[in-house]
Amino acid sequence: MIKGIIYDLDDVIINSIGLHIQASDMVFAEYGVQQDKVNLSDKLKASLLGRRVIDVMKILIKHYKIKASPEEIHQRREEIFYQLAKDKLELLPGVKESIKLFREHDYKMAIASSATKKLIHLVLSKFELLHLFPEVVAAEDIQRGKPNPEVYQLAAKKLVLEPSECVVLEDANNGIKAAKKAGCKCIAIRNQYVPEQNLSKADLLVDSLNDITTLMIKKL
Repeated sequence: MIKGIIYDLDDVIINSIGLHIQASDMVFAEYGVQQDKVNLSDKLKASLLGRRVIDVMKILIKHYKIKASPEEIHQRREEIFYQLAKDKLELLPGVKESIKLFREHDYKMAIASSATKKLIHLVLSKFELLHLFPEVVAAEDIQRGKPNPEVYQLAAKKLVLEPSECVVLEDANNGIKAAKKAGCKCIAIRNQYVPEQNLSKADLLVDSLNDITTLMIKKL
């Protein structure tokens, strides 16, 4: 029986993937990567979704053959990202409605994300959601990022539930893999930036949070 709902953050709660891509493009441009020559395959793009930013930077530094440390690139990218996010972050459709629905049915809720504590706190504060998510797992809380299941195992533990009692709301194949390895159920939300990615390992696939009903969850 499902008793807990675990939200991912990026492109489940907020429209951040586009901003992450823009910030990454801008920082790599500073290191000589010409934007008209950026040609990431759909397979590579899909493999990056859901991962911690520092892990994404390690992969892209190798891909672009840049002579800089992941930490250096990551720090500069974060500066750019937060400048963009300050004015451009928005809640995605169905976020507040789904939270209201789950609260009415007494589901415990948490956020478990590859995002930093800083970003999660910014989002929850900006959109007045802090009081609704007392349990949060961020990039700093885990040793291994998605697709490793650690992030969702820890979220279930914080909710004082078994992973099998939780459903994860995800948009990325790496996140789905993490949720399923943890022993959770998973509802996937289609991602507009990499529509071709394989989300078939999810228990259910929807277009937005607005499509999720409590009946769907009870049937998982």
